[in-house]
Amino acid sequence: MLAPLGMGDELRAALRTGASCWGVLCLHREPSPEGFRADEVGFVHAMTAHLAEGLRAAVLLSEVETGADGQPPPGLLLLDDAGTVLARTPEASVLLAELADQPARETLPQAIVAVAVRLRSLELDPNSPAVPRVRLRTRSGRWLVAHASRLHTDPGADPEGPIAVILEPARAPQIAPLKLAAYPLTPREHQIAALVLAGNSTRRIADALVVSPLTVQQHLKSIFEKSGVRSRRDLVANLLAAQYGPPH
Repeated sequence: MLAPLGMGDELRAALRTGASCWGVLCLHREPSPEGFRADEVGFVHAMTAHLAEGLRAAVLLSEVETGADGQPPPGLLLLDDAGTVLARTPEASVLLAELADQPARETLPQAIVAVAVRLRSLELDPNSPAVPRVRLRTRSGRWLVAHASRLHTDPGADPEGPIAVILEPARAPQIAPLKLAAYPLTPREHQIAALVLAGNSTRRIADALVVSPLTVQQHLKSIFEKSGVRSRRDLVANLLAAQYGPPH
């Protein structure tokens, strides 16, 4: 597959911190007898944790401020099973422009193609809900969500209708888990922070985790320090409201 494109060896690396994967690095080399050498593979391996940490930290960079016009309206793409665009709304064109790869290419962004391909894969499983979603960050810092579903045709027509991919601004609960994972919390701290976001009191968290309220408070203090906030209210506002204007 690579030779006709003028490429030889391929090297891929998962960029991980702990159990979380924040990206994938894919390198190609021009055709050569030796491909990637062992020392080069070792260098890339040594860099993966640093690159992953940079991507993790980038999630916590300040989001764009919402302007007077608020969030942009959703956009709709219609694709065939080969990934060819059959139709699009003007709103989809605006959002795609924010997602376009650099340098600009005529093809769809890879994330849009991936969510459509994922739908086709899920359709093979009759027990699957078949509603794949992916979170996307635009060049301006805005978060979007793309989700794909199959359009159904009228009875008697071709049952394989086109694939509809909807692009829309991400809602706060869709981004909060990603931002929470970006903080360097321990598994227990992450668990407690998620319970705080769900509106649980200290007593309810202590009962759910079978620990003392004092232990919960100690974990909360550590969570506040690591996330740069001073209270539960600040934590919730930071995770749920940062992208959507100042908290009320």
